[in-house]
Amino acid sequence: MAERMIPRVTFDTNVCNVINNPAKWPTLVAPDDARKIRTAISNGRIAGFVSEASLFVECLSFPDKLTYLSVAGTPDPRPAPDPRMVAIFDDLAAIGVELLHAPLIGAEKFVESFNWAQDLVHSAKDRHDRFFAFVRPLPRREPLKTYGESLLGHQTRIPKRGRSG
Repeated sequence: MAERMIPRVTFDTNVCNVINNPAKWPTLVAPDDARKIRTAISNGRIAGFVSEASLFVECLSFPDKLTYLSVAGTPDPRPAPDPRMVAIFDDLAAIGVELLHAPLIGAEKFVESFNWAQDLVHSAKDRHDRFFAFVRPLPRREPLKTYGESLLGHQTRIPKRGRSG
């Protein structure tokens, strides 16, 4: 008898919210179905994953994303991820959902509780080499930086706050 493969499912972050709290969004997914998915992940009948890039999107506000991108690769402080989203992803990590690597600037984790998923197709070195073979010829961030700096001269100055009393 052939060994049965466990289904491997990458969940969109919107579905992660439902799996975290099956009763909260009954119009999106029937709560019983969401509970069954949650239980199947917890029992190891489904291997659940979420993308590292999704965490970047979900855990930081738009202004914080810009701040993060401005300090990635530097020792400067990072914006704090939204604690509500971190709590959702901590819960999913606790039931066995794993984190898929995605090429992020700085390659930093936003939710430390996740285990990295093992790549069954490519080794970490192969994946890294394939990504950088694609990225190296690109002009990197210089065109964006130059354009941003050219806009600074036209930006309205932020008024200074006066001191009270």
